[in-house]
Formats: sequence, structure tokens, C-alpha cells
Amino acid sequence: MSAVNVAQARRFAQEYVIDWNATRAYIRAFGTKDENGEERTYVALRKAASKRLTRGNIKAEIAAAQEELRKACNINAKRMLRRLVSMATVDPADLFGEDGEKMVIKPIHAIPAMVRKSILKVKVKRSRRVIDDEPFEIEEIEYVLQDRYPAITALCKRLGITKDDAEWAGLIAAGVAALQAARQPNSDASQSTETDKDNPVGGDASVGST
Repeated sequence: MSAVNVAQARRFAQEYVIDWNATRAYIRAFGTKDENGEERTYVALRKAASKRLTRGNIKAEIAAAQEELRKACNINAKRMLRRLVSMATVDPADLFGEDGEKMVIKPIHAIPAMVRKSILKVKVKRSRRVIDDEPFEIEEIEYVLQDRYPAITALCKRLGITKDDAEWAGLIAAGVAALQAARQPNSDASQSTETDKDNPVGGDASVGST
């Protein structure tokens, strides 16, 4: 492969890892005209881009570009795995603290870092109220946690835990049974205020405080 082709392959790969769209990467790297200077159709551009992705040298350049991005962002497999573990096992109780005898929601900077990374969004609402003829400013904070199920699914995939695994099936059955028990009126589970960190069932969580 010539030096020009090496440069072209690297440029295409670098453009491709920006948005993972081969056609757009091809256009940014090579333009829209053919060797005769005529405009190519979108179908022709898409076919040319797809063909590039099958070449061994292009695949190698894409892998190199990905590695370069990982290093630039200080990202590695272990770090991403820890992030998945944190998202899959986040405990909403870590969002709360004690203020005398009262439980209050913690300010954002007081929440553990790994729990903060599981927060999807923060809602802050301010309003004014008059109590005993005195005006007060009320601040309401709501933390919305990311859905844990995708993180659990991805984590299981990375660890080789499949739907056919007997232990995983048992955990699912235990989680479903716990949810069913919690829905029964006056059940012990429905009265419990503790968070079970080993419960495999996850989902969106929204925690608010005034």
C-alpha cells in the first residue's frame, strides 16, 4: 500500500470513529466526486464506504484510532467494568444523610462519586412560601437515577452470565418473588425500608427532597 493510501486509510478511520457513520466518514475523507471529478450518488458513496470497512488495513487503522481515543480519555476495560458495576448495584440510600433526627437528601457534592455517575438528571425547583407571616424560599431537589437494567444486562454479558445459566435464572426468580411479596398488602417486604444491594432487579429511580 502506498504512502498516500496509508494516509487515506488513517484519515477515513479517524473520521469513522467520530460518529460511526461510514458514508459520512468517507465523504469527509475523500469528498463526493469520483476520479473523473464527477459527483457520485449517495448510493455509490455508501457502497464505496462499506467496501472500505471490509479492508484489513482499514480495520487496523480503526482499531488504532479507537486505542488512541481510549488513551486520550483515560478509558480502559477495567474502568468501564467498574462503572458498569456501580450503575448495576447503585444504592439509593447513599443519596440520603442525617440532619439531627431527620433523614434528608444530600447535596450533589456530598453524594459518593460512583453514585453521582449513576444520576441521569437533577431537577431543582425553587418557590416562595409564607409561614406565620414570614416569607421563606423553598428549594426542592430531585435526583433521577439511570435505569439499572441495561447496566445489569451489559455487566452479565461481560462476565459471561447468560440466560441459560442456572444461578442467573435463580436470581431472577428470587427477584420476581421479592417484588410479588412487596406488592402484597401488609406484607413484611412492603413495610421494609432497607435497600437490598443484592437484589438483581433494577430500574429507574427518582428521589426527591424538599
